[in-house]
Amino acid sequence: MGTTNFEEVYANAYVRESVETLVATTARQYPMLANYQDDIRQELWLAINKHIPQFSPEKSNLNTFCRIVLESALKEIRRGYFSNRCISERVNTAPINEELAAYS
Repeated sequence: MGTTNFEEVYANAYVRESVETLVATTARQYPMLANYQDDIRQELWLAINKHIPQFSPEKSNLNTFCRIVLESALKEIRRGYFSNRCISERVNTAPINEELAAYS
């Protein structure tokens, strides 16, 4: 398919701004994910890296391709963070309040 590599995509200002905007918007819309911004950013870049081989310059613009990949990946990421399994893991591993720990 395409000969575009990750370094070219990472250097693209539009794609970088898109990643940052999607991460910031997610943190604003879902405050409980604010602590996971770095993880979400990394997962978005991994999604782009995974889909780069499918990019074909004859079929679409790189910016459009990456934006579609990012939006699709973000839906999957959010779904993962709000799955029952993930929520129960976060609740069960939450740090214990020091004041409450003193009474146990």
